[in-house]
Amino acid sequence: MSEFLNQARKRKGLLLAFFGLVYLCSYWRRLLFQGLIPIDGDMLRLVQPTWVVGKTLLAHGFYFLWDPYRNMGHPFLASPPNEAFYPLRFLSPLLTFIAYEKVFVVFHVFLLSTFSFLLFRRWERGLLACSAAAIGMGFNGFVFSRATVNIDLASLAWIPACLYFLDSRKPFLLGGALALQWMAGLPTYSLLTGLALIVFSFSMDDWKGMLLPLAKGFLFALGLAAVQWIPFLELMRESARPLFLPNSLAMDFSLHPLELIRGLVYPSAVLAHLNPVTASDQAVVGFYLGPIFTLLFLAGWVAGGRREKVFGAAALLAFVLSLGHYTGFYRFLPFVNVFRFPAQWLLLAVVFSVLVAASAFERLRNFRLRMTLLVLLSADFFLFTVPLHTTWGDSRFSFDAPRQLMLMKDIPPEGRVFHADAVTRCTQALSLNTQEDWIKLMQWSTPSLGVSYGVHEVSSRHQLPSKRLVAFVSRLETAPASSPLFDAAGVQKIITVSAGNGSPCGEGVVIDRLAPKARVFSVQGNRIDEIHADPGTVSCRADGPGEIVLSESWFPGWKAFVDGNAVPVSLFEETFPKIAVPAGRHDVLFRYRPLSFFIGGWVTGLTLLFSALLFLIRMKKHP
Repeated sequence: MSEFLNQARKRKGLLLAFFGLVYLCSYWRRLLFQGLIPIDGDMLRLVQPTWVVGKTLLAHGFYFLWDPYRNMGHPFLASPPNEAFYPLRFLSPLLTFIAYEKVFVVFHVFLLSTFSFLLFRRWERGLLACSAAAIGMGFNGFVFSRATVNIDLASLAWIPACLYFLDSRKPFLLGGALALQWMAGLPTYSLLTGLALIVFSFSMDDWKGMLLPLAKGFLFALGLAAVQWIPFLELMRESARPLFLPNSLAMDFSLHPLELIRGLVYPSAVLAHLNPVTASDQAVVGFYLGPIFTLLFLAGWVAGGRREKVFGAAALLAFVLSLGHYTGFYRFLPFVNVFRFPAQWLLLAVVFSVLVAASAFERLRNFRLRMTLLVLLSADFFLFTVPLHTTWGDSRFSFDAPRQLMLMKDIPPEGRVFHADAVTRCTQALSLNTQEDWIKLMQWSTPSLGVSYGVHEVSSRHQLPSKRLVAFVSRLETAPASSPLFDAAGVQKIITVSAGNGSPCGEGVVIDRLAPKARVFSVQGNRIDEIHADPGTVSCRADGPGEIVLSESWFPGWKAFVDGNAVPVSLFEETFPKIAVPAGRHDVLFRYRPLSFFIGGWVTGLTLLFSALLFLIRMKKHP
């Protein structure tokens, strides 16, 4: 035994790397080897539809600007959850959805673990302490619970890299990591990362020396990501969803105190036998650190130096804030609404807890004790993955279209589907605990679900709807199926429900509409032909005089041209772009090219040029 331990000490670097790979494969065994994916509403209505749309649009020029499938047309680049410029997005044409999910998860877990390891090596910690940081950051229950939402996992994964580059005082690499985190798609995590970097700076003895590289990194990130965040600000201006949530909504997803206690002190093997405390979405409130990590955190906080004291206090404060309305004072705090939900504070709580707990390893002088604790910690995190904290589904969730969509094979390419609000209300009442439950939900073809199978929708979930769209959809809800409003929206099918059969929702009903308008139509009924449509570009030949309407949602950036000359754009039914054409036969072109994209593109381009010049200057000074 003694000889084995001596050999292990000599080769512990290679052994840790090998066991790390084995642990990664075991931890994500369902995804990597069983062909399963974690499924919930976010996976089916956000992740998969966005992946399908992005893959489809890559075949077109300016693909990242306009999404013709959701919300009667919607900005694609301007919506961060679409990850339009995130590097992994460009792998989608080469992979199936499940293969893409494998690459996505493995890459981001590797990113989390590697930079956590490197950060502790930079602090001159031993290999076991570095490994504890890697395991703790990359494989805790918070990470596992976010596997159903790609934007959460990807945004989280860049935090250790940001901390490492700040600690190394490399502002340009810090700015690059922050920009990539923003492109990953979750603005709330970007805001929380900014707070984490500020806390990280003040935890250092030389905190004043950290402020300049931190400021440079922030400015560089703003320049690099301008091509995305400037259009996003324009989208927010048009959106019906406020930047600051009302207090009533901002209290949603408050972590129950018992959920917090369970995640900190209950062994994972015990959690498997307990009933949920609340019905909250585990993709939002789910987390697990466990008793071993909690004890290490307390030890590191008590015995640590200035850094651990600051990190520990920040973690404790973040845990308290995650309780939201259970604290009694959360609603009175200024600006917390911008962070959306209280459970989002778990991000900072987990990150700082891991940094403190891993630091405690260095104070344990006994090699056997450190190794034993690392093995027990790894086993505890692994056991957390054994019970089904979320539903895991097979390939049917990637390839089999819902039953109602199979009945829509006769729908023309430009035809849209309208989901009555009753469908959403009924499907929200369904129990969704097993794969069969989710198959039942898929049969309803709820909003955003059909986008994965090429369906164009009037109203979709998980996008930022414009005020005009919300008002128009409200009018459709009260209009009869024969209403010309449905014609203007190009609605070919209406999905609603019928009561009866002892079910709270009855049966799904598909109403066919025979004469919706084409993607471009004349208000006066004049002849229009030779229509050619690409995402964000629609052209045709039209007879005048009259008014021509494009059946796509209006956003700033829609331009119109008649015979190559720009013409004013007004609104039809306060929703669709409309132009006037003179008498005769004319070539008409509608094109979505928002000024915000070009301003952002110029800022990003100049930032890259400036960075290249600085790099060349430094290379000449220090060859």
